[in-house]
Amino acid sequence: MSDKFTRTIFGTAGVVVAFLLFIFFEAFSKFLFHVAENYFSPDKHILPKNIVYFEFGTGIIIGCIFVLSILFFFNFYAKAFALINRFIDFDKARDFFMIDDINPSKTFSKNAFFAAIFTGLFLHIVYLVFGEPAHEGIIEEVMSLFFLLSGIVLLWSLFYLKRKDFSRAMYLSHIFTIGFLAVALLGIYGEEISWGQRFFEIEATGIFKEYNLQEETNIHNFFNPIFKFLYPIVGMGSFVILILLWLFYKPRKSYYYKLYVPHKSMFFLIFVMACASFHGDSEIYEEMLAVFFFLYSLRILVCIKGFSKIQNIQSRKNVI
Repeated sequence: MSDKFTRTIFGTAGVVVAFLLFIFFEAFSKFLFHVAENYFSPDKHILPKNIVYFEFGTGIIIGCIFVLSILFFFNFYAKAFALINRFIDFDKARDFFMIDDINPSKTFSKNAFFAAIFTGLFLHIVYLVFGEPAHEGIIEEVMSLFFLLSGIVLLWSLFYLKRKDFSRAMYLSHIFTIGFLAVALLGIYGEEISWGQRFFEIEATGIFKEYNLQEETNIHNFFNPIFKFLYPIVGMGSFVILILLWLFYKPRKSYYYKLYVPHKSMFFLIFVMACASFHGDSEIYEEMLAVFFFLYSLRILVCIKGFSKIQNIQSRKNVI
């Protein structure tokens, strides 16, 4: 399939989609209004007069699809890439973000990189269009599941740890580190769901009723006032520390270091998280944090599972 034919297909498809959206402009605007009202509005109600904003948004969407589709016909993207390539070494950039010498999967870093970008962009677009996600809304409920999945993935990775692959001290270090991370993430999930209070509709009593700021059976809501300071410290602090480690850490990096320090493919997500943390007690930050830990945990599982394979490859290189 030639490049010109591919561009023609994408360009034509985009124009057709834009044309159909234009024909069904009113229906699509009402659909967006319905979705926002039922799934993103805290009180499940948006004033009918505000549909004008959704009509404006529909117009923007149609315009963007149409313009981007037309650009396909003129091969604009290849020309723009060639121009940018004069100033940016994309090969070095790709190596910086994608190379992971302890990961046996050749595609994991790339997939994680784009998953991180998509997550950051999607959640911020939702925030810009619909505002801060509702507390205990559908987005929070879905995204908090990533904390649970992260804990399960880490516990799963313990089954792939082989005593013969590590010294006794390092083997125990891996067990302790992974176990600690798994328990912490499962604990965060428990806190997010108030340890089952939401599911079983249990009414808070005692100190939870009297002192918990949201009257929920969890610990973190006792300290809500300090989150507006804690989130920026953690968000920006972790970003700065990781930048220093990624770019300026000189000592020889051990397997333990490479495994547990987040990989550079997470750069974009961590950067956006740092930006979002300045909002203080931010649902957006928490949701991106959940995705971050899921990708982080998944990488640990993949690396440990393929440890023997990586060792064999490195041994052959040393022999050669």
